[in-house]
Amino acid sequence: MYSSMKFFSTVFIFVLQSLSSMAQTETVVQTSSLQFPFKLSIKNLEETTNQAIRGVIYKDSLYTDDNNDQLKCTVWKDGEIKLSSIKNNVLKLDIPLKVWIEKGLGAFGAYTYKSTEFRLIMSFHLVYNISTDWKLNTKTIKNGYVWSQKPSLNFISLQVPITPIVEKILDKKQGEYANLIDEQISKNVNLKAQLIDVWNLLKEPQKVSEEYNTWLALLPQSIEAYPFTQDASSIVSAFKVNLKVVSSIGFDSMLITPNARDIPPLGYNFFNLDSFQLNTLVSIPYSEATSIAKKKFLNQEFSFSDNKYKVLVNDIAIYSQDNKLTIVTDLSGSFNGKAYIQGDIYYDEVKRILKMRNLEFDMKTKNIFHKVASWLFNGKIEQNLEANFEMPMDELLGYCLSSTNQALNRTQNGFKMSGKVWQLTPTSINCNEKTILLTVLAKGSLAVEK
Repeated sequence: MYSSMKFFSTVFIFVLQSLSSMAQTETVVQTSSLQFPFKLSIKNLEETTNQAIRGVIYKDSLYTDDNNDQLKCTVWKDGEIKLSSIKNNVLKLDIPLKVWIEKGLGAFGAYTYKSTEFRLIMSFHLVYNISTDWKLNTKTIKNGYVWSQKPSLNFISLQVPITPIVEKILDKKQGEYANLIDEQISKNVNLKAQLIDVWNLLKEPQKVSEEYNTWLALLPQSIEAYPFTQDASSIVSAFKVNLKVVSSIGFDSMLITPNARDIPPLGYNFFNLDSFQLNTLVSIPYSEATSIAKKKFLNQEFSFSDNKYKVLVNDIAIYSQDNKLTIVTDLSGSFNGKAYIQGDIYYDEVKRILKMRNLEFDMKTKNIFHKVASWLFNGKIEQNLEANFEMPMDELLGYCLSSTNQALNRTQNGFKMSGKVWQLTPTSINCNEKTILLTVLAKGSLAVEK
């Protein structure tokens, strides 16, 4: 599980890096959740069980114990343990065994010994669950055994059936083997320790852009699991990690939180297994907005008062002031100087473009115009800018979509991940000193198998 969760955290950091391909200029915190189906192959659990239980699993080396039973017995695992699905939270576990027995016949210290080997399949039902304190609890219940060959001993002309003797031993020991299986699983699987490591791995700050010195950290807040089910080949669940996404330009101390020594209790919940939603940021520098504005308005001429006055746009630039988008135009003609126009930027969902609205001259420009160029206040420049300024988002969102889908489909550390983002939707937009920030909701699906 540690490898798979580490893989997920690495992939989602990559996804966020793809979506945040330009720079943030302030620390921003978004609330999100990472949600993904998880499949654990029963074959993989089978391999884990085989690694835990091997070699000799029972040995009686004394003839004289158990009321001087004159019996020695050694039991080996004889091949691979097989796990198969029975129903939700129950697996069937079959252990092939080889048994060697040496039995003495006689009395008063005079015994003749004969030995034999035989094989059988010992069967168990393994009932499992994960408790709220992250312990993998198993209860292995004995389920009898099937003889591959029944044992017998030949003493010259006497054939001694020892099946009842062996069955008595097996009945006694099968319960001990069940306890051994539970102990081995408990000893070899420490979910909580592994998840604490994953928790701390997720929140480790990552530098996602060298060019803009952009940092990102995923700060888990809680985790939920979908109730476990299973099919013929896999144990199936899903994890939902609720977290805060912190991104900043420059290294902000807010990115660093102390390493967790514990994690919140596991909560079970029913949620959509087929999709995740993740809030992140796309940042558009003002240089890009300025470039688009220049293509639209550079060298454009405006006339006023029946062509009595004319101004030519010699240069144009866009930046932010007081959380508003500010357009500065360098004009010549009937008025020579800079004019400052402010307004709001918004996302048009239908056309998938960024637009401007509520444009008006700022106070500094108004004061100048009132004195020397009041004729500019007929709204022609503002209306033209508002109607014609458009920043298409299809190309940027398409690039993000392509990069994200590439990141979500790969094989690493033995885990195969299959995913697809089918929707990227800007949900809010803000301006700061150097960039336009879009909060983007990414919707998609993700699955992992081993």
